[in-house]
Amino acid sequence: MSDAYSQLGIDAEEALELASDLRVQSSITIVAISVLFYDTILTFPQELRCIWLRKWSGATVLYLGIRYFILLHLVMSCILDHMIPSGPQGYVINVKFFGSVRTKYRSCSCKVGYNISNMSIVVAFTAVPVFQCFRVWAISGRSYILAAIVLALSMVAPCIDIYADSLPSSFVVVDSGPLSGCWRTEGIPTFP
Repeated sequence: MSDAYSQLGIDAEEALELASDLRVQSSITIVAISVLFYDTILTFPQELRCIWLRKWSGATVLYLGIRYFILLHLVMSCILDHMIPSGPQGYVINVKFFGSVRTKYRSCSCKVGYNISNMSIVVAFTAVPVFQCFRVWAISGRSYILAAIVLALSMVAPCIDIYADSLPSSFVVVDSGPLSGCWRTEGIPTFP
């Protein structure tokens, strides 16, 4: 087990502490997905009538970008947490529910999964500032200056994400122990 964790630059004790933190994070992600799915199911008839069946506009695209790209990001995050190698055929997803039930599904490589996840969150995090910009513009009596300030300040996080995703990266797949899954080991920006 320590050989796999040495690839991540941590020892076994740090791996167990990290695994505990990741279990909490994974649980929170699953709760977020559940709430979002529940909300989608409850409001889908109204969404169908008010969004999907009407003429598409910029507001429609913003709404769909925020709603469904965040869902895509959350789902991809859960998938990447449980990806393990399956030999030359590729990767499988090892779904663990509280450490007891294990089911394997075919999937893509870590890099493709991370790219999909990162692209979805950048789209969602870019749609939110654009929406905020239009709100400020409308509420402030069509003040372009205030809208531009809000847009510039709101785009900081998406720009950092785009920068981080543009860095060359490599991935380590840990196939055993509490930290099994995909890990991005290079290309992660560090700030002093």
